[in-house]
Amino acid sequence: MRWGVVLAWGVLTAAALWPGLADAPLTGTEGHRAMTGSQMLERGEYVVPTLFGQTYLRKPPGQYWLIAGAEGVVGQPTEWVWRLPGVLSIAGLVALLAWWGGRWFGTMGALAAGAAAVSLFSWWTMARSADIDAANTLAVGLCVVGLMEAGV
Repeated sequence: MRWGVVLAWGVLTAAALWPGLADAPLTGTEGHRAMTGSQMLERGEYVVPTLFGQTYLRKPPGQYWLIAGAEGVVGQPTEWVWRLPGVLSIAGLVALLAWWGGRWFGTMGALAAGAAAVSLFSWWTMARSADIDAANTLAVGLCVVGLMEAGV
């Protein structure tokens, strides 16, 4: 069944990206995203992002909401929780592309599209980060697939 293939690609991608999420400390701008999302949850202020009490509008709030949501569900502020939205975003994107390949080319298309998507190693790096890139890539993928399905 095509839905089984789609689900399998999503789960396999998440399982491949999950190990070692907390092994490395936050680097680059990960801390800005992680702390802003964590403080958003802590303060209960979800409209205007702040970082250490100062308004912080460097990025759209979507990533902060994802981080706050992950931390709220898990209940603890750790590196792997802050990086979890990236893993789930890329797993969702791989599943979306597998679905799309299956939609147009059947089960073999779903298998091929999922294999091609999970093989993009540049996605692996962004998936294992608390930065905004993975969520943005998923959003763009959803928009592109939606527009193509709508015939635009």
